[in-house]
Amino acid sequence: MTTINVFTSEDCGQCDAVVERAETLAAETDIEVAVHDVEEDRPKALEYGVFSVPTTVIGDDADDATTLRGVPELDELRDVV
Repeated sequence: MTTINVFTSEDCGQCDAVVERAETLAAETDIEVAVHDVEEDRPKALEYGVFSVPTTVIGDDADDATTLRGVPELDELRDVV
């Protein structure tokens, strides 16, 4: 099963929109959503090469994942999945 990893921070104004879109896609498919606060889960952010938020990483393996920075449209998420 594929995971959509959404990297956020407490002061990120756009992050809620990304989480909402990822959860919408998860409801339509068998994909899981994992939300990571970069302040609290810095090792995971470094593993996936995340240095800004919002960042969405689609895939379970950091070496073979697709990274989207900013706020992707729902259709863009669908295309990657």
